[in-house]
Amino acid sequence: MTMRLNKRLLPLTLCALPFSMLASELSLTIYNEDFALVRERFDLTLESGEQTVDFTGMTRTLEPASVVLRARGQETPFRIIEQSYRADPITEASALAYFEGETIRFELSHHGQGAPQYVDGRIIRAGEGRSEGPVIEVNGELRFGLPGKPLFPSFGDDSILTPTLTWKIHSEVAEALPVELSYLTGELSWKADYNFVSTGDGDAVELIGWVTATNRSGRVYEDAQLKLLAGSVNRVSSREAMAYSSMVMARDSAAPPVSGEAFDAFHLYTIAEPTTLRDQETKQVEFLRASGVQAPRIYRAVSQHHRRANATDGSIGAATQSLPVQTLVTFENSEANQLGTALPAGVARFYREGRDGDLEFVGENRINHTPRDETVTLQLGEAFDLVAERRQTHFRHDSQRNRITETIEITLRNQSDENVTIEVIEHLFRFAGWEIRSSSASFEEVDSRTIRFPTEVASRGEATLSYTVEYNW
Repeated sequence: MTMRLNKRLLPLTLCALPFSMLASELSLTIYNEDFALVRERFDLTLESGEQTVDFTGMTRTLEPASVVLRARGQETPFRIIEQSYRADPITEASALAYFEGETIRFELSHHGQGAPQYVDGRIIRAGEGRSEGPVIEVNGELRFGLPGKPLFPSFGDDSILTPTLTWKIHSEVAEALPVELSYLTGELSWKADYNFVSTGDGDAVELIGWVTATNRSGRVYEDAQLKLLAGSVNRVSSREAMAYSSMVMARDSAAPPVSGEAFDAFHLYTIAEPTTLRDQETKQVEFLRASGVQAPRIYRAVSQHHRRANATDGSIGAATQSLPVQTLVTFENSEANQLGTALPAGVARFYREGRDGDLEFVGENRINHTPRDETVTLQLGEAFDLVAERRQTHFRHDSQRNRITETIEITLRNQSDENVTIEVIEHLFRFAGWEIRSSSASFEEVDSRTIRFPTEVASRGEATLSYTVEYNW
């Protein structure tokens, strides 16, 4: 016995065949790595003994070995003897190739005027997979191209219109039971995007977050419950379990369109309302909106690393260098800063309102997966009105004592109309053993080979800092 589960022709199927697939429920979880887990729930009627079930309308990117068909809420009372997957649905081109050398009918174009006309033609060449088109013999003459719409004879039972899963199932008893079909499929992806909008002179911005889901799997997911999982998954979950913790991602009295929770070692985001995701469609849903987020700008001048250079060569770094002054934005992902929820990786775009009220795009960068209570720092570009110059004013190498003494001077100029603070980052690349012998400004140790000088520079002003470092090895 063969039963056919056709999701797209459900009313016809239920009338024609002795089984049922009622109250179908569809949900899917999309992962960052361009695949998804699809779950379909429906009622299935089985007869006693062995039978064949076709499940049509599958994706063309299905991973057959991932398929799980099981009963819901009870021990599975049937056994799958065999499973087959066909993803070669018939097309006009493949049908022409199938009947190559045979004669079929063609419906001539009549543009709605009068009864349709037909002509018989023998397929000399189908043209499938070739640069040449089809060749049809009509009334003893060869025609390049189709004379009309081809009308094909029946293919029998060995053809499919959509990718199909076929099971050979053995059931001990005849019964109707609720089942769940789960499988992995490719060509489904999602990403996050963030828009930061600044409308004033201060550091406060409005943050709007979007999730974008893209379907290239060859199937329509109609009224599906959509979930998005953030994190790198190796097709097996991390063994470190994490407690569920609900996190609201929209701060108003209405139910959030997207909610997030910790799931295993990852973060799972659930879109509140069922949505239809069509094949070849890209769909966006707003998942985050927060006002008053403090995102101050940082200006930073960074010296070169020279990590592979000869550490005792005094000519390295001796010439005056012009250091680009980077423009960065930083913000705390905390509740105190109107956020405090896991942010999935994505592109952050920054806009600022000009004096005429128009928004202008001022830069973008990528946010990594960011847990709550972490700090995000993004580089947007280089400051036009800020200048930094670095030069070596002293160098002495004492080879007998294995010691180098070096003095560096950095000049900062601010040609803008605002007072700014520029962070000067210096990499102490020569040796791991170092000590600052003197400095004209206070500094902070970033790590074992890096120091930072926060330096205020007045509008239309200039500031100079210098330090002497002693290396020993």
